[in-house]
Amino acid sequence: MQAIKLSFADLLKIEGNIEHYHIPKFQREYVWGLNHWETLLNDINENDPDYFIGSVIVVSNLNELRPDEERIYQVIDGQQRLTTLSIFLAAIYNKYTIFSKEITEEDEDLKNDFTIKLDSIRRKLVKKKKDILPNEIGGFKDNSTFCFLRVQPSTQNKNLDDYKHILKDCGLLINIPYSKFNGLRRFRKAFDFFKEQLPNNKEELDLLLDKINRLVFIHISVGTQADAFTLFETLNNRGVELSPIDIIKNSLLSEMEKQNQQDIDTSYDIWQSLLAFIPDFDNQIRFLRQYYNAFKVFDNIKQEKISRATKSNILQIYEKLIKKMRALHLRNYFLKAKFMVS
Repeated sequence: MQAIKLSFADLLKIEGNIEHYHIPKFQREYVWGLNHWETLLNDINENDPDYFIGSVIVVSNLNELRPDEERIYQVIDGQQRLTTLSIFLAAIYNKYTIFSKEITEEDEDLKNDFTIKLDSIRRKLVKKKKDILPNEIGGFKDNSTFCFLRVQPSTQNKNLDDYKHILKDCGLLINIPYSKFNGLRRFRKAFDFFKEQLPNNKEELDLLLDKINRLVFIHISVGTQADAFTLFETLNNRGVELSPIDIIKNSLLSEMEKQNQQDIDTSYDIWQSLLAFIPDFDNQIRFLRQYYNAFKVFDNIKQEKISRATKSNILQIYEKLIKKMRALHLRNYFLKAKFMVS
């Protein structure tokens, strides 16, 4: 494990080997809303520069990179803050673009300042290159150029499509498909919120951007998803509280990777296929209780001193049950579960 203190500008550095932060598809969708956006904005405005904003837990093998090779981090914790700050930067880029159109050709120094700031923000949001290496995941073609998003949201609930749409509206991407109904979802609402809150003069906007760039993170890098999930459960005491389903899912995926029974994406796909049968949260909890109550007659399911699953002990049951599943393949477990809900 590696833990270092980094500013937001260093996190999204624009020189040397560039690092990208991808939200894996097994992570939940973007869930921050108005209260979180207001709190973040107030934290930035009301505190001195170098304000500590939180931790980011990522997975990376940390192999030495070749020149011009991208490092792709998988984000396990910190996705809400990273995503929101990226949307915030897009709003600031949009504002600088508006300001830059108002300057005259004679004001060469101001024009150069805008050019530098716009280029810096652009490179913190999108990396463009002519070619893509075989192991560089997440790259996509925009006209004739390959692009990487420095923070790439999850695909859940159109998060990635909506983010690309915002970057297109800012002029950072070009040939991106329209994301239908994006105005009704959180990404566009967050973008519109920050646009409305931005100062209307360049000097104040410069100060705000400086504060954002100097926000402090603790960047924690581990080698496996299993280690990341364990650390996540220990440190996660900020943001939106995890539901029991989130915690059980994270524990289950972590354990499956530890056992090398199945890669984490495959395990997640099976998990999602199960939840498709029971999309309602209350029914999901009810199902987990009923699963235990129905199969507790078997030794590999039964928990000592727990005669019946309830809402209050469901996490305790599944924490122990998941660790007892070493002889079981996750697919077989879910096939049995699907039979119950079909």
